[in-house]
Amino acid sequence: MIILYLILLLSIILECFPISSSGNIVLFTTWLAQTWNIEFSKSILTYLDYISHGAIAVSVSLFFFPRWILFVKKLSTTFPMLMRLCVAGIITESITVLFWIIFSALSISSILPLGFFCTSLLLFSLRFVPTDQRKVKKYSLNNAWIFGLVQGIALLPGISRFGTTFVLARWLGFRAQKAFELSFLLGFPINVAAFFLGIYKLSAQRLFDLLNLHILLVMLIGSTVALLFFWCVQVIIAKNRLWVFSYYTMVLSFIAWYMRT
Repeated sequence: MIILYLILLLSIILECFPISSSGNIVLFTTWLAQTWNIEFSKSILTYLDYISHGAIAVSVSLFFFPRWILFVKKLSTTFPMLMRLCVAGIITESITVLFWIIFSALSISSILPLGFFCTSLLLFSLRFVPTDQRKVKKYSLNNAWIFGLVQGIALLPGISRFGTTFVLARWLGFRAQKAFELSFLLGFPINVAAFFLGIYKLSAQRLFDLLNLHILLVMLIGSTVALLFFWCVQVIIAKNRLWVFSYYTMVLSFIAWYMRT
């Protein structure tokens, strides 16, 4: 049971980084099975992954709270913009859900090495993004479908949702901090939806007892640690160094290929 707690904790913390948390967990659990003969039910691991998104949603809410509350306080002037953002968000998330439905019906775990490799290339491309962008780019109806397409593709094993959406935003002209905020803003509905889907699945499979006090404590610890790591990642982004994670995902690509996950 302790290993399950560790898996849940890692699932939460790794979401802060552009390295595919689910892909890392697949490698970790595969290593446990091959080296120590420790195996877990895939359904249990899936449900834990869903549940972990609840902790991430809490961390994201707390981290960006000052920025979002300022937006709400100026609601009288920002309301039209908020409505446009909501419509654009619906477009993005609808496309993402469509990809999720398609991928759920397919067996695509074998492409994990390729997923890590693609993430590595995308992150490395950040080295070549112009750093003197002066025009403030905005998330709108014009680019909502592009983010939905990329976010949907990022559901493939080994591809980081945070990494791909951040890279897309940077290449579209968004400033680094805006790209960081937008990436997690777009992921917020996914986190909330995944959490409630996990709750439903646990209830339907009569596994609701899995949400015991220990699991909730791990989620609380994970949220706290994730909040701290968000600050670290923000500093890395401010220094235009997020691309260094491309080395890590490239190593994971070779490991995944070697382990044949």
